[in-house]
Amino acid sequence: MDTPESKTPATEKTALTVGSGAYHAELANVLRQAGAAAFYDAMARLVATLVDCNKWLVMRYTAYDKPAFLVNRAMSERACAFYLEGLYRLDPLNKLARTRPRTMVININQFHNEPAADDKYLNEIFRAAFIYDELAVLLPAPGGVTVAVCCERGRRRFEQADLDTINGIVPILEAMHQIHIDRAFSASFDADSGAASLRQGDAVLIVDERGSRVFTTEKWRQLESELGSCSQLIERASGEEAGHVELNLSYVLHWERLGAEFALAPKGTFLMIERQAPAPAKISADEAVATFQAMYSLTPREVEIVQLVLNGFPNERIAEQLGISIGTVKNHRWRLYLKLDITSERELFYLFLSAVLDVDVGGSGGSAETGQSQSTESTDSQPVA
Repeated sequence: MDTPESKTPATEKTALTVGSGAYHAELANVLRQAGAAAFYDAMARLVATLVDCNKWLVMRYTAYDKPAFLVNRAMSERACAFYLEGLYRLDPLNKLARTRPRTMVININQFHNEPAADDKYLNEIFRAAFIYDELAVLLPAPGGVTVAVCCERGRRRFEQADLDTINGIVPILEAMHQIHIDRAFSASFDADSGAASLRQGDAVLIVDERGSRVFTTEKWRQLESELGSCSQLIERASGEEAGHVELNLSYVLHWERLGAEFALAPKGTFLMIERQAPAPAKISADEAVATFQAMYSLTPREVEIVQLVLNGFPNERIAEQLGISIGTVKNHRWRLYLKLDITSERELFYLFLSAVLDVDVGGSGGSAETGQSQSTESTDSQPVA
């Protein structure tokens, strides 16, 4: 996720070939990080280098709350803030993680053809504003979480050979992901107190097959105390494969049965209390445009200009579409930008999305301009998922 203008490499690297000595060395490095905070950065670097990328990030998608950045070597702080303020509601990977949580390799330019026509309009605008082309590996984790390793090239599209390369190592990525989760949970477990500090920001409880508590975060204990006893819900969860209950307008408790391979509690139950963030946006193209028009009192001609610009039409195409001269188009755009207090096409994208999603990013869309950032990892003790 990044604008095409960001071209500064995150780190210097050498392209990898599956099976080479350098590839095996990178695999070994990822495995050495299993259970540690640097694991997902090491995994993302491996994936990115195999497909000749110098920008990557790792996202954490959840069942109810907004996404989180586990690793960021692609987006500026302002762009991240804009995304977390509400743009995530248009992120196709966020929608996919919630509706089809399974391991897969996705090319964003191929995937965006799937949604219905109304969704496709906003998806196109999301991509134009933030993504040129992106390849992502989605890896499910306990608690309705999906970890997405995302690679961005800039102005070169991914080809089928790139997807084939990553699909070929998916079983290895899955296995390393599982080892990391098992090690992180086991390392964080405090056998003396029955407490853990895996991710203090998450309210997590794990019970074993008999219903005994084996893992609890401080956040779970805090919310359980504030919201009242969850003992009946915990007992219910232990007898069901999966489910959820809204605790109040802000929080939801959801659970799922763990597999026999989960080392800490084979066939146990994973419970999580999450905030309910706004769900992925469901708004038609007509509704989106009408909202923007009303907010800025645009004329019918200005609305036509906005729609064509958002669809990627240059001035020449806009002139052909509207049957007017290029000079007239330029005049319309100048007056439109003056009315909106912006100076660039990209600011128009941001302003439109801000209006549609009711997002305040501190002024014009230009305040969210993206650029290269340093690695930003979770501040929790173990960014498992």
